[in-house]
Amino acid sequence: MNEICYLGNHMLYNCGTVCIHGKYITKTMDKEKFLLHLLTTFNQSLVISKEYYQCNEFVVEVYLQGLTFNNIDSQFLKEVTTIFQTVYPDKLRRCIIINPPIIFRTIWDIVKMIIDNKTKEKIEISKLSQSQLENIKVEDYNM
Repeated sequence: MNEICYLGNHMLYNCGTVCIHGKYITKTMDKEKFLLHLLTTFNQSLVISKEYYQCNEFVVEVYLQGLTFNNIDSQFLKEVTTIFQTVYPDKLRRCIIINPPIIFRTIWDIVKMIIDNKTKEKIEISKLSQSQLENIKVEDYNM
């Protein structure tokens, strides 16, 4: 699960960061185990935010390069979105979606129906070149 979701450190926003790599998500993965891992990682990011940045928010970086339609379970995506809105109200500082594929429009159409406008305003879509992605070192995210 650590290749899918891990702790990061987003210096720009001065708070704990959760990095998620969509290309490793599959429809056949153990969803309960994955959800538990997500919740644990988000809780750890809040601890980092409090201890190091004196805040109670987190940033989510979602890397979608390599994601295919076969990876997506839309029902599970809806469930996770609803759970996170309930468990972490007003904790999202920023969500940065990086290199979304063309199918992202379909995913976004599902997600935007169940999130509020305040949350939508915190979401940013970014394109990074391969060299920019290669310059992101895993060591930079180890806390």
